[in-house]
Amino acid sequence: MYPDFHYLFKSLFGIDIPVLSLLKTFGFFVALAFIAAYRVTYLELKRKAKQGLFIAAEEETEVGHPPQPKDYIGSALIGFVVGFKVVGLLQNFQEVAADPLSYVLSLRGNFLGGLVLAVVMGYLTYREKKKEQLPSPVKKKYKIFPHDRMMNIVMIAAVTGFVGAKVFNALETWDQFIADPLGSLFSSGGFTFYGGLICAAVALYLFARKHNFSFRYLCDAAAPALMIAYAIGRLGCHFSGDGDWGIYNSAYITNPDGSLTEQVDAGPFHELVKERPEIFDEIRNFGYAPHIFYPQPGVLPRWMVAMNYTHNVNKEGIVISGDQSEYNTGIACRCISYLGL
Repeated sequence: MYPDFHYLFKSLFGIDIPVLSLLKTFGFFVALAFIAAYRVTYLELKRKAKQGLFIAAEEETEVGHPPQPKDYIGSALIGFVVGFKVVGLLQNFQEVAADPLSYVLSLRGNFLGGLVLAVVMGYLTYREKKKEQLPSPVKKKYKIFPHDRMMNIVMIAAVTGFVGAKVFNALETWDQFIADPLGSLFSSGGFTFYGGLICAAVALYLFARKHNFSFRYLCDAAAPALMIAYAIGRLGCHFSGDGDWGIYNSAYITNPDGSLTEQVDAGPFHELVKERPEIFDEIRNFGYAPHIFYPQPGVLPRWMVAMNYTHNVNKEGIVISGDQSEYNTGIACRCISYLGL
């Protein structure tokens, strides 16, 4: 498993680049999940627009204005934040590699890096607006569909989802939040999934109402995107080694009375096979097993029928000596009892 790209490159290519420790494997897959969700939702909204489920909104705007301060000042501010944080991360990567998000959410950074990038971004925006300037501004009307607003939709979902996850976590851990409000809100941990989901859903509902398109159809278009984004996010958990396999189950090393037993190697198991081969020979045939057949109604989920499985295979296995319980039919339990596991 590769918690960050430093481990990944070193393991796969034998290249040791310590600064890659800033690029976390899970975060990389989360970014891929956002990109995939954006693309799938865009295509679904576009398809629904072709079906006539969305009506284009007509908007009017003026083009050809000279550069406005709000344009290049906004770009300069974004450039400052990015430069302030990115240059600071690169300068202190050994210190912050273990938890880059805490550094990003802190007030630490490189002022000179932020200032340089602010000037560059502000100048580029000013030059671009200067190229678009006309002798006199012209009004233009154009049609815009929901899929044309995808960047707004993603940004609203991301920001409100983040804030909602933090706020709901603060409500769940109220004592910790009261003790250190800023530390709780700006820490790299402490997110409540349903809080982000609720707040993002409410924000997108208001956004859809504002621009007069169906929130129901938006949810319908976003459903497959959520599934593929969740799947890609889970791949991030897997490749980063982030606990996809559940908690450690110690049940197999305890006795019936709850006391711990010593773990053993495979030797006793092989000895048991030699002594009692009939126990294992009887389950080599994986053909038909007596069972009761229940047709599943198509409208019901599978788990409602699968719940019957525990009583569906009858009279299989052998009796465990000394066990008089009603459900004494498990050959696996017989093997475990012989091994002392």
